[in-house]
Amino acid sequence: MEGFQVGNKLVATPGLTQEDIAKMEAEKAKEDKMLQGVTEETLQIALTPEQQEAITQVYQAIDLSDGAMITTYGLEDAKALDHLTEKSLSHVRSKDAGDTGALLLKLTNEIAIGQDTDTTGFFGFIRSLGDKAKALQIRYETVQDNINRVKAVLERNIVVLNETSLNLEDMIKANKENYQRLTVYVTAGKQKLQEAYDKDIPELEAIASQGNQEDAEKLNALKQATNLFALQVADLETQMALSMTLAIQLTNMNYANYALIQRTRRTINNMIPAWRMSMAAAIAGQTTLEAYEVDKKVSDGINEAIRKASDSARDTAVKVVKHSESTGLSAETIEYATKNVLTTLDQINEAQTVGRQRREEASLRISQAQEQIRQKLMTTIERQKGV
Repeated sequence: MEGFQVGNKLVATPGLTQEDIAKMEAEKAKEDKMLQGVTEETLQIALTPEQQEAITQVYQAIDLSDGAMITTYGLEDAKALDHLTEKSLSHVRSKDAGDTGALLLKLTNEIAIGQDTDTTGFFGFIRSLGDKAKALQIRYETVQDNINRVKAVLERNIVVLNETSLNLEDMIKANKENYQRLTVYVTAGKQKLQEAYDKDIPELEAIASQGNQEDAEKLNALKQATNLFALQVADLETQMALSMTLAIQLTNMNYANYALIQRTRRTINNMIPAWRMSMAAAIAGQTTLEAYEVDKKVSDGINEAIRKASDSARDTAVKVVKHSESTGLSAETIEYATKNVLTTLDQINEAQTVGRQRREEASLRISQAQEQIRQKLMTTIERQKGV
């Protein structure tokens, strides 16, 4: 168990020793200081007594008649600054977030739980639940594995970032020392130039004004040397400005580094557990949803069956009652049969009347024919008698 933070103090717990607490407090104080950004102590602008003593010694050692001294004045410290800037650039190039981003993207895609199910029919829906549960378990194991991988990468990144911070702090310290050394060279050089401008050159000018050629050459040599030395001091002053810029850059880089360490720790301590909790909640929600869907399917199926059975019973009862309340022969049937009987009788009477009339006509016509035949026979007989 970790300690509890109360204000600026870390309260001990049974699982921590005082040494552990002191180490954790030191690390936190270090991070807090770096997170404050560039402070007045970044380069320590005010000169220390040691620097003042060094300036006096360097000033006394400057010899403007020594050309080699002029061209190499402060050169080693200028080279040191170049080495620091190269190291800083190399550090920026080498910073790599690794595969954390790809893992996080993959994890984000896999943590979403799909809701697609094939519910073709009630029993098809029931069978699909087993497949969904199995797929959900596989997905959970995949996401859990990736979460552990992301955590391992983040913890590795913290180690790398801590190592980077140590390197940056070494570079900040080296740059500060270099800046302080350049300060000594520039301050001593300016003092020497001021002495040359205010004292040495005017004195030699007064002597050379008397017309001595050797004195005139000495004056010209002093002016040329002073000018070269002024250029060298100006270059060193430029190096000081670059060193100050580098100090700000290195401090800001270290600040960003510690901020990233804090952010990574928050991800490990807060986001990863929250991710796991979200996954657990999603699985629990999926299980609850499946139980709800099963219950709803069963309830809907039972309700539908009851409604259909009720409709069928109603229709059957109405049909039976209607049938039982009706007579064997309906009035319409009797009317229809009676109408047919009456029509039949009318048709029979009509047929009989017509038949009787036809028979009477036939009998009359037959009688007439017979009479004609009899008359014809009588005429024939009479004719035969006359012959």
